Amino acid sequence: ALQVVVRPYPVRVAGTILRMGFSAREKYFFVSFRHRNGASGSETASGTTIIFVPQYQYPPGTGKGGRGPRFVVSDGEYEFIEREQSLLFRHSQEVDVHTVEIYPGDINDVNEDL
Repeated sequence: ALQVVVRPYPVRVAGTILRMGFSAREKYFFVSFRHRNGASGSETASGTTIIFVPQYQYPPGTGKGGRGPRFVVSDGEYEFIEREQSLLFRHSQEVDVHTVEIYPGDINDVNEDL
């Protein structure tokens, strides 16, 4: 039962969520959102999206090459802070819709450079 309850979720989103989902069986999470156009430097236009990434679902060092969770982002940059179980995603301003995906570290079909 814990594998369904303890799951990734957005703590803060720099925009409006369009779609979000989680498969407990596959341990796959995704969220897509549209950032709001606002005044330069506003929290929603250029803020950071924070996603809780529970070690219960994505234990550190259990994946291929001793990796924990794997991340795929549509644009921008991200930082994973393992001790806080948090993914910080800073989107670019070049596109309106942004996507973040989280996979277990042992999948084979995600770019090795991530």
